[in-house]
Amino acid sequence: MSIKSVKTVLLSAMLGACSMMAPAAWSAPSNVLLNPFDANTFVVLPSDVKSPEGIAFIPTNRSIIVGTLTLGTGPNFIVRYSTSGKLQARLPVASPLGSISMTFNPRDNKVYFVNPLSLANADALVQRIPVNFDANTPIETVAVIPNIPAPAPRIEMSADGQPITTTFPDSPSLGNGVAFRASDGALFIADSTQAAIFQIPDPSVATNNCPTSSACVSPLKVDPLLASGTNPQLGANSILISPDETVAYITNTGDDRVLTLNLATNTLTTFAENVQGADGLAFGPDNTLLVAAFLGNEVVVLDLNGGRTLAKLGGFRGIDKRGIIKGLFAAGSLTVAGNIAFLANLAMANGPNSPAADVQLSTLTKVFLPRRFAR
Repeated sequence: MSIKSVKTVLLSAMLGACSMMAPAAWSAPSNVLLNPFDANTFVVLPSDVKSPEGIAFIPTNRSIIVGTLTLGTGPNFIVRYSTSGKLQARLPVASPLGSISMTFNPRDNKVYFVNPLSLANADALVQRIPVNFDANTPIETVAVIPNIPAPAPRIEMSADGQPITTTFPDSPSLGNGVAFRASDGALFIADSTQAAIFQIPDPSVATNNCPTSSACVSPLKVDPLLASGTNPQLGANSILISPDETVAYITNTGDDRVLTLNLATNTLTTFAENVQGADGLAFGPDNTLLVAAFLGNEVVVLDLNGGRTLAKLGGFRGIDKRGIIKGLFAAGSLTVAGNIAFLANLAMANGPNSPAADVQLSTLTKVFLPRRFAR
């Protein structure tokens, strides 16, 4: 082989190696569980702040606000962190159970959440606080989520064509996910036990508030597809309004589904299935929908064009000797800031032989999001 030929072969090999080491645009492989090390600890919460549930990124002050849901096992708080992980404020919450969900309203610069009060004998409240709260900031009540009759039974067909009927009880309200529509400021609430979506006209307007009643709250959709009788017995959970405001994306946690509610026709459609414990929702890069899989300990990335699974990010890697979660564990809520998804590890027992009792310190996890996904 001539010297020129040798140089050509070597140059081709070097260029090939460089192209493998430095791709022009990194893409997540389709339908492949990515490296679980994508999920890393963002912050370890103070030792008395347990069971983080709702989480929201606040663009006006570049902060992350989180509420806890201890379900009566300890005190509850709402805390605020900078995006670099510095604790900025903590507010005690009087609710014995805590708070659920968290969403930002740019119209009044406040975060809205649900206070469940009781899982058995009291209807939940919609509440809010200013984003720049401190330890003494009063919590405002916006409305009482009404108790409505039980949804109709759900009839599905068995493999051999026989009907399977599921009936649901008349339960107190358990509002869960909350989301705003940008054009008119309307607030949408997904109720996990009543199979319902409720709506409140722009609550930044004082006359649209009803802090001691449900007069300002109206049911938008009640449907057995929004109920569930399977673990963890939570139906409609999170809700997110599409950018063009034509549909609402809704997770049904017990059914492992993501649904769409057409806001013009008020019809429900299944968008995606087999998302283990489908819970929190957020829009991601490259025209995607991110779903926190509460039972799967991962973030499932769905293509907004059709609902196909493009990737699964993160995973549960165990609990270290300090009692700190590695990766994701029963993370039900997420929020996105730039190319990072932040998740709250509720760390509630989510199946048999759960290691939840081994968790000593609660955490928030960050997952770096690829810019593009292979399709």
